[in-house]
Amino acid sequence: DLAAQDRVLWVHWLPVDWLGMPKNIQNRIKFAHKLVPFSRDGEARLRQAGLNVEPTIWLGLDPHIWHPRAREDLPKVMMSLGFQEDTFNILLVGANQERKRLRQQLEGVHLFHHGLPQANARLYLHSITKGERDLAADLDELDLAGITVSPDQYVMMQGGFPEDIMAAIYNCADVVLNCCMEGFGLSHIQGQACGVPVIYLSEGPGAELVPFGVGVPPLAVETIRNQMAQPTPNPMLIATALEYQWRKRVEEGRPRRSEKAAQFIRDNFSWEKIAEQWFGVIERVMGDVAKYCYQVPEPGEDLQARAKRLMEVA
Repeated sequence: DLAAQDRVLWVHWLPVDWLGMPKNIQNRIKFAHKLVPFSRDGEARLRQAGLNVEPTIWLGLDPHIWHPRAREDLPKVMMSLGFQEDTFNILLVGANQERKRLRQQLEGVHLFHHGLPQANARLYLHSITKGERDLAADLDELDLAGITVSPDQYVMMQGGFPEDIMAAIYNCADVVLNCCMEGFGLSHIQGQACGVPVIYLSEGPGAELVPFGVGVPPLAVETIRNQMAQPTPNPMLIATALEYQWRKRVEEGRPRRSEKAAQFIRDNFSWEKIAEQWFGVIERVMGDVAKYCYQVPEPGEDLQARAKRLMEVA
């Protein structure tokens, strides 16, 4: 809204979920008046590329929705996910993209499930099961289809589930698994907001977001031709992390929950906290606009023509 009123020149909010900084990305963003990353890991990578970066502003959530709830109060959700009180309930969250390395994460679940059948594992895979790869075929091949529930295709393609439903799903899990390279990792903070332990990739921003969970180092880092590099999750270590969380749950005799993790999220990731930081950035931008007499340029004819063509195609 501020940009539409010509009151802000640029506030550039950049995710960084690759290793290294491709030159074409540097060239596109170096003219921004403000670069505001949403992870400290991303901030460090931008600084390494020689860019002038604002301090990190994390993504946030609504703590009135995302908070611990007893799963005894959520029997319908438990039933719909195929979860039970005596099962070890795994929630795997990730968009169906190859860079999310869902195949390797499923391999980790396979090793855990078949190596420790007494754990009686159940998996809720929160992803579209057909896209860049056929995850349904992966589940069949890895003998996980019998313990896995996935969301309805139509619902996912229409924009996902309401947040209150997602918060209930998290509260029914014993562990949240998101062991891939993320620019931020919303599921990391969503899980902990509900007090649930998180298994995350130790490469990237996971370590700065997760005080309650297990970090898994990558198996390897693959360099691909567009100058990016992508860490590959280690299925064996994912299985080990799942076994660790299961054994801790058995020792405690109940689902593991951390009030300290939930409080960490409330203190650092609430919308009020995040908005307060953004107001500070906007005030500095407004001060620079007044000090240096910046003017927001009118779009040129070429840009207007391209925008018109884009709208026609859309």
